[in-house]
Amino acid sequence: MNYKLIVEYYQSKKEHIINFSSFFANRLISLGLFAFTTSIFINRAGSKEFGILTMLLLIYSYISVADLGMGYAVGYRLTRAVSRGNFGYASKILQHALPFYIIVGGCASILIFAFSSDISIMFTKTVEYSFIYKVISLGIFPLVIDTVVLMVMQSYNKVYLINLSRLIYDIFRATPLLLVVVYKNDLLEKIMIIVVAGCYIKLMTDIYLCYKLIGNLTWLKPVLVFKELRFNIKYGIPMLLTLIIGMIITSIDKFYITNLLSMEQLAYYSVALEVNVKAWFLIWAVTGSLTTVLIRRNVLKISTHDIEKFSMVSVVVIFVLYYLPLIVFAKEILALWINRDFAEKSFRITRILSVASLFYMLYAVKHNILQAEGRFITITGIYGVGLVLLLISLLVLPKYFGAEGVACSYVLTYAAFVGSSIIIMKKTKQTYG
Repeated sequence: MNYKLIVEYYQSKKEHIINFSSFFANRLISLGLFAFTTSIFINRAGSKEFGILTMLLLIYSYISVADLGMGYAVGYRLTRAVSRGNFGYASKILQHALPFYIIVGGCASILIFAFSSDISIMFTKTVEYSFIYKVISLGIFPLVIDTVVLMVMQSYNKVYLINLSRLIYDIFRATPLLLVVVYKNDLLEKIMIIVVAGCYIKLMTDIYLCYKLIGNLTWLKPVLVFKELRFNIKYGIPMLLTLIIGMIITSIDKFYITNLLSMEQLAYYSVALEVNVKAWFLIWAVTGSLTTVLIRRNVLKISTHDIEKFSMVSVVVIFVLYYLPLIVFAKEILALWINRDFAEKSFRITRILSVASLFYMLYAVKHNILQAEGRFITITGIYGVGLVLLLISLLVLPKYFGAEGVACSYVLTYAAFVGSSIIIMKKTKQTYG
């Protein structure tokens, strides 16, 4: 056996191995934190309080829509520039994008602060949480600016740095739940104050990591060029539509359950969803660590079929090792983790969402390929088909099956994502290499 060749092979794959390993380690720590803190919080504060916390944190998932789709345009251009070794141009792309993000982040924070009472009613059906939404508004600005900073890491394919950044955010979202052991009064306010502090710490850490990566901070100097701004917005419009549709798809279930069922039902559904979502990062460990490679190959007109096959095999492995046991032992796992009563009311939802997760991971591979090819309009079309099917399903299934019907609606939606992408990619198959 030629050990020299083995060493050379692994050295050539070192970057991808580190990226994947960091994803895996990040998710294990995050999943462990979530399991530990959620169990303590629900058993001490109750299911209803966890449902309210879910709705409070939901607003942070809308941050991606604030950039009007520019993030995809800027990130795509930036990665191509770095792939070609044009670092000066890459720095200008970031400088031209920053003024927009500063304005958007500032305006979003001010609007949420000013209309906190209306937002509280919209999300929680009561004005009681107005002050908490004012606190939440303070975390919007750093998260928006951090979007640009993360683009730098992604363009250099330093995914392990992004994973470190995500871990910091996960820690600041999970550990505050332990305050339930000490406090009863104003508990949610204290939790959100720590979450907001984490947003600023995350931004500062990411800027420092980028400084160590590049060696300078000249890319952080905002330069407003209206021509660049118009180009990025125009190029990003298709993905803006995708972001809006995606935002509706990923949040309409929570609004539906909150308004038509109950906060307790939302807690059962949210825990079942989180158990599934935490493992989605395992497939993102594969697709995310290969995003830059896919764009580079498309720039050089090199086939990406081997990467797609590897990603699909990864989906199968993740499903067999994580989701199959979750489907079979959902009731026992939830009973051991939280309590028997909670498990009885949430294990079926967990099983259904495990099937939805399979389709989601399969589509994540297709989505990554399409995005690397710059086929943003195609992605928008796929999301549009999925949204129509989801809305129709939500009109019918929950009436007969409650929260389980909501979960079934997502099985159909993500299955439609997969089917649509397969049909489209077969008709427009690229033959590189």
